[in-house]
Amino acid sequence: MRASVGPAPMACWAIVLILLAIAAGPVWSEQSRGAWRLADSESLPEALHADGWNMLFQNHTPTTRFVLDQNGRIEIEADDSVAFLFRAVSDEERQSTRLTWRWTVVESLAPGDLRAAGADDRPAAVHLWFDRPAAEAGFLDRLTDRAAALMGLPKPGKMITYVWGGRHPPGTRFANPYRPRDGIIVVLRPGDAQVGEWHRERIDFVADFQRAFGYTPPPPRYLALSADSDNAGGRSLALVSDLSFEQGGT
Repeated sequence: MRASVGPAPMACWAIVLILLAIAAGPVWSEQSRGAWRLADSESLPEALHADGWNMLFQNHTPTTRFVLDQNGRIEIEADDSVAFLFRAVSDEERQSTRLTWRWTVVESLAPGDLRAAGADDRPAAVHLWFDRPAAEAGFLDRLTDRAAALMGLPKPGKMITYVWGGRHPPGTRFANPYRPRDGIIVVLRPGDAQVGEWHRERIDFVADFQRAFGYTPPPPRYLALSADSDNAGGRSLALVSDLSFEQGGT
């Protein structure tokens, strides 16, 4: 005799689906006002897509523009917009402990308070996303991870965001206002830094992770770039170049 699916199991599945939908809202991101989606291949320049980059954009919000210029630099133009450009970290890169790059801001934004949700506009940020240890994953975390997988999004997990922007001095660190348990923001350049000047960064993300979360991180899973001007509005233009993973040492 075949067992039928009664009202109780069906109700349980309905609850699960509702919870998945709730989890899919903020998912992993630094903004949580709308659903996030993966861009299709036509929405991203072919040169970036060919290099393994993809883009996350937010429903009902203008999308930050990413372009690979003829010098191999990634232009990031925000105009009352927000978006993330991201790619998977390769197996070889996952053995690294440091990340280096060069960047400049050509047009900046009025510095805001990056500690406050809804006031975190910035002309440029570099992000590293890490897997969450299984021991930390509670019920809602597992639902969120499942929702991300169903939508084809990167799993949430732990995050470090290195920022050019805001009104805080270099070296300031604080919890990500959207994901205070799982995210840390590190200010490298304030929003009033001189525009048009190139700066080279060399960060020890293993040390930053340990300082923020109290344990040695797993290898990074994704590298991402972003610019955000959809809160106070305005336009910004930044360029990022020479992103490179490397081992620690002098």
